Amino acid sequence: MNTPPPGPAAPPKAGTHRTRALVVISLAAALVAGLVGVAIGGLGGFALSSSGIGEAGSSRAEQSAAEGCATLARVDDELPLTDESLDLSEPLVFELMGAGGLFMATGRADDSFVEFADAGQDLISGTNTLDMETANESIEILTQECATL
Repeated sequence: MNTPPPGPAAPPKAGTHRTRALVVISLAAALVAGLVGVAIGGLGGFALSSSGIGEAGSSRAEQSAAEGCATLARVDDELPLTDESLDLSEPLVFELMGAGGLFMATGRADDSFVEFADAGQDLISGTNTLDMETANESIEILTQECATL
């Protein structure tokens, strides 16, 4: 069998070079548009978070205190605590523990919230040990502190 000797490579089809260039340009434009979109989105998010819209711009301590106060306000009709109110099959125990943790976090985030932190720790301690007097006293203190926000 005789095979013909290899000849010169076939010239590229007309327009192939131009098609590749268009693909490369399109990909580059898409990449640039994506980067611009990410940059604008990031700057927009930063601007919103630091502009005071809603809770954005509030300090971490203020936000934690507000969340803890909202929890106390939500369970207000179940207060003051009694021996029967701290039933582990009811959500109240866990809501109070969560609020106590939030109040403790405020004191760790900002030293000016030390009253919240101390009363939050007492709330957790009183709830854990079923010491109603300590828990109710801490709830009173926290309710008064929440009124100042």
